[in-house]
Amino acid sequence: MRIALLGGSFDPPHLGHLLAAAQVLLLHEPDELWLVPCRRHPFGKPLAPFTDRLAMVAEAVRPFGPRVVASGAEAEAEQAGSDGTTVELLRFLRARRPEDRLLLVVGADILLEKARWARWDEIERLAQVVIVNRRGFPEQPGGGPALPEVSSTGIRDRIARGLPPSGLVPASVERYVRQKGLYRG
Repeated sequence: MRIALLGGSFDPPHLGHLLAAAQVLLLHEPDELWLVPCRRHPFGKPLAPFTDRLAMVAEAVRPFGPRVVASGAEAEAEQAGSDGTTVELLRFLRARRPEDRLLLVVGADILLEKARWARWDEIERLAQVVIVNRRGFPEQPGGGPALPEVSSTGIRDRIARGLPPSGLVPASVERYVRQKGLYRG
């Protein structure tokens, strides 16, 4: 099975994430696409609770059907001793699913940050890296059209100022955020 992994903080998940998911499904045709919220931000940024972010991702991907799932794989990997890095997640998945082929989806912006990632060379050995082009960054061959700039930080700032995130997040995510009172500052 070919499993594409799209990781991130998803704090909250937004239309940019979903456009990236759709692009990966159409251009790379994985058997499954997992959106994998991180447990902790790799560079120490504070995040909404993991359970809320995972629930929002589940809401966001529902329209895609069963091929696209909200995955708690990073939490499972941490329970097994992972340090929360991408390379550790890939090692964990390889050990549990040795027959599967992993694709790691990253934005073109990540290519500029490879040096900050733990063991990028090993990541490339464990998974096929799939690039998604992002507006404002050098275009990568095969990365599809550049995705619009939508930022979770900007969405959280809007909500904290009392503005709705309409048009930036799925309606189901907007309802979840409102019901849980997330990002109110």
